[in-house]
Amino acid sequence: MATENITESTAATAQIKFEAASKIFDERIASDSVMCRIHSVFVGDDPVKHNCLGCNLEDLSEQISRFLKSMQNEDVGYKPHHPVSLYLFLLNTLWERITDIFDIVSVPDEYRARHFEPLRRVRRWANFFKHPKEFAWIVHHPEYVFEGSSGLTALKVVRPGVLLIDDQFVKSFYSCERKKGLRKALEHGKDNTAVVLPDIENLTTEVCDCIDKCVSTIVDNPIYLEMLDDKCTIANYYDRECAQYE
Repeated sequence: MATENITESTAATAQIKFEAASKIFDERIASDSVMCRIHSVFVGDDPVKHNCLGCNLEDLSEQISRFLKSMQNEDVGYKPHHPVSLYLFLLNTLWERITDIFDIVSVPDEYRARHFEPLRRVRRWANFFKHPKEFAWIVHHPEYVFEGSSGLTALKVVRPGVLLIDDQFVKSFYSCERKKGLRKALEHGKDNTAVVLPDIENLTTEVCDCIDKCVSTIVDNPIYLEMLDDKCTIANYYDRECAQYE
């Protein structure tokens, strides 16, 4: 398979993967309004209460859902890695908000590492695309392929010795505990480098697992609920009561 055919193969794979990711996310998160469970547990049946946390998370999940739907259009004009990077940015926004919640209630780091590694992986890839560091001025025209794809298999054949920017590479150089030596590592393959993009279908499934776990962590823990209720639940009762006398 020639290099130009690998690029075409990656574009076709992206189309298939985004269709699958959209279906997974909608079936598991958007259509079931999973985030609304947070809203419901705070306000119950009280018509005068509103929960900003649940509503804002639901709004973000809707944004992710709409983005995935839009990427099913073959005429969007993106190169395959463009929508992948945008998707990772959106998922990282979700992780940032979840992290804020976990910081407020002091969820242990060990718990986060055990149950939310897919979202930590998302953050590393978002870091790579947002802050590529030496990659941006050393690497010349990298190829982009998906992990586990036929394009990746073919690339290793037609471009022996290709430097792969894969999960392990990103974990080493684009995490909070980044290693030294990125420039040296990139210079070995500056004219023969490929970025191995995450399989967004599998990643979406794993992220949905994380979202379910996040919601359960919040709504099933009365201590967390009390702490979050003090910070983000707004009762309209007094305003409405005063309005009766105006």
